[in-house]
Amino acid sequence: MRNLIVSTIVALVIMTGFSSCKVLGDLFGESTVITSETELVEGEVGTPIPYDQLPEDVKKQVPEGTVLVLADKEQLKEEAAYIPVSPPGDGDMGGILDALIALGVTFVPGLAAWEGVLTVISRRKRKNYAKAIKALAPTDSNVDLAGTIHGIGAALGVAHTSEASKEAAEEEEELV
Repeated sequence: MRNLIVSTIVALVIMTGFSSCKVLGDLFGESTVITSETELVEGEVGTPIPYDQLPEDVKKQVPEGTVLVLADKEQLKEEAAYIPVSPPGDGDMGGILDALIALGVTFVPGLAAWEGVLTVISRRKRKNYAKAIKALAPTDSNVDLAGTIHGIGAALGVAHTSEASKEAAEEEEELV
């Protein structure tokens, strides 16, 4: 039942995303993109997007001092990073990849820093990473890749540390 609910929610989110892209594409046209002022050709001006009206999670991802604008593709420098407002077509894939890479470059270092801080604090996390490293080290000419993945998964919190912790979690879930 739980998997059905999660699958339904994911499907609804995806459908809403596609329908909203269709509406935005019809409203703004296929050549409208979101980018920063620095990605515009010299002398071109885009429509500024007010920073204070952006959602908090987006504000955290946008570097301080960056001004986001709505612009036409023709106003962009060559090789400029942008996010298309309309649904992606054949020519938009490069811009989407650039935007995803830019988001990844912004997000991953912060996530790695938090993981490092939590590893220093959490003894269980250190033990799980130690198990992962021991599983990766070759013993008898064998590398335990499954053990490595399980150790990293347990350290990140996506897998149970042991069967006892798995049983405890299942018992707790039954009580709820």
